[in-house]
Amino acid sequence: MNAPNRELVERIRGELQELEGVVQRALRAWPKAQRTSAEQEFYIDSVALNLQSFYAGVERLFELIARRIDQALPVGETWHRDLLSQMAQDFPDTRPAVISHDNVLGLDKFRSSLQTSGT
Repeated sequence: MNAPNRELVERIRGELQELEGVVQRALRAWPKAQRTSAEQEFYIDSVALNLQSFYAGVERLFELIARRIDQALPVGETWHRDLLSQMAQDFPDTRPAVISHDNVLGLDKFRSSLQTSGT
């Protein structure tokens, strides 16, 4: 493996570790967010922030792949959705699909719900 690819692999591994940490923080805060208490709002905010961080991390990974491997990053008003669709495409001599078309739908719905909730 050449140096640029090795660097990319290490960067992806680092991002995945960060995502795992975000997920774990959200999972720890969620049970407390469901209780009625003086601190409930704090835990709800924590879960919301971690959900936003999760999506931002996933999108960072996809942008990295689009730039470094595909050498094409979507632009324009729908670039977020277009990036998801790009990650579901199989580029035969470059890379396999990163996510499934079902994942595109789920992540786009997740992204849209984050935008409408103001998170």
